[in-house]
Amino acid sequence: MSSQISVTIDQGMMNRLTRTLRGVPGGLKRVIPPAINKTATQGRTRAARRISKASGIKVGDVRKRIAIRRATRVRWAAALHLSKKRLPLILFSARQTVSRGVTYRLGGAKRSRVPHGFIAIMPSGHRGVFMRAWQGDKRVGRLPIQEQMALSVAGVYSKGQQVAAGVMRETRVLLRQNIERRVRFVLMRAG
Repeated sequence: MSSQISVTIDQGMMNRLTRTLRGVPGGLKRVIPPAINKTATQGRTRAARRISKASGIKVGDVRKRIAIRRATRVRWAAALHLSKKRLPLILFSARQTVSRGVTYRLGGAKRSRVPHGFIAIMPSGHRGVFMRAWQGDKRVGRLPIQEQMALSVAGVYSKGQQVAAGVMRETRVLLRQNIERRVRFVLMRAG
């Protein structure tokens, strides 16, 4: 599955829109791009909610990682691009334990742990879950330390079939509703 969400308008709907907006100058250009852009914005919110529920991280943290490429009067397509960059483990309700390292929760699953892991704030202000490099059962000096990462937003979306199917279903409905609202608005303004 790709890291992009797309929904299309079928030919039958385009034919109906063309007939309905026949007397309105530039009618389709005044209806389609704004409706697509509103749907893309609403789709990002719906996708963020579903991915958040599946992964266990905050909706706002997911939403930041979904970019929108908006439709224009010339290009009647919008796309939601889901980040493939892996998420820091700190976003998954990470907690430091005294003797066992760091525990975290992925989605609704039982808490897992990173043995020998620790939560630290870097000089830049970045907070994360880190772990020193180990060779077998021995730690390798003081350095290097590595930040621990989990799945990406695109990974959560593509692995959870219910997530992808739900987002696509909701977005199709939203697109139809937004087109109908925009048609009513344009017809009312045209008189």
